[in-house]
Amino acid sequence: MLLTTLIAIIPVERLKTSLGEVLRPFDDLEMADMPAGIHFISGPSRSADIENDLTIGVHGPGIVYALIIE
Repeated sequence: MLLTTLIAIIPVERLKTSLGEVLRPFDDLEMADMPAGIHFISGPSRSADIENDLTIGVHGPGIVYALIIE
């Protein structure tokens, strides 16, 4: 069974303000140490069929909360 709600607790020092900030640490890695993929998840999945019937939370939680702590 999949979760219907996700609550993420994120330390404020882990937040980034640009894609460059996120990718900069990868510049220092050797090719063998590079990850096979990098995924950016912006929120609950969204899917609209050919009739434009929007469904939210198709492949994961329908509700996502982010609690940012200092």
